[in-house]
Amino acid sequence: MFCPECGKELPAEAHFCPSCGHATGASGTHDTGAHDPPHAATPGATISAEAAPPSAASQARSVSLRPGLWDRIRAMRTWKKVALGIVTAIALIITFAMVMTSGLDEPVDRHFAALRAGNLDAAYNELSIATQRQNSPADFKAMIERNPMFTHIVGHTFTSRSWQNDQGLLQGTLQVEGGGTLPITIHLVKENDQWKILSYRVKPAPSGD
Repeated sequence: MFCPECGKELPAEAHFCPSCGHATGASGTHDTGAHDPPHAATPGATISAEAAPPSAASQARSVSLRPGLWDRIRAMRTWKKVALGIVTAIALIITFAMVMTSGLDEPVDRHFAALRAGNLDAAYNELSIATQRQNSPADFKAMIERNPMFTHIVGHTFTSRSWQNDQGLLQGTLQVEGGGTLPITIHLVKENDQWKILSYRVKPAPSGD
């Protein structure tokens, strides 16, 4: 017996052609529909590996492999690490100094604001206890009358700020109302966690030759 589809010779009891899979009808049944070969591929049954979304585990691995800040620092050359360390140390020192000296100018602001307002008592209260012991309110008033420019101070610029223990030092200039500046050095002391003015001295202007 031969396959009516491909012409290959068939075994006597074969129900399907072993070559093309065509039903031979040898069983006498009325099943005339074609059966798919055992290894025939069904259209659309395959999924491309590129189309499959990445799993959460693979995403986590990809994130963990990205270089972090410390990885980049460790990968830097030695001289870059040293330079970065120096810059960081300087920035920390400057920040610390600014924080520690931020309150030094507060009694100075209050002192000269009170003098400008004509409130000698408030200005006197910004002086330290030691200074008040050496200078009575009458002495302070006499000093201000001898130096009326202190009642016209509208601002200041301190180019140097320093402190050691409970002692502070400000150096810079005072801005006088109407223009002009006064070079000044102000010593402060901390009393009861508050900065107070210990003394201030105006530097004499350099004399011309």
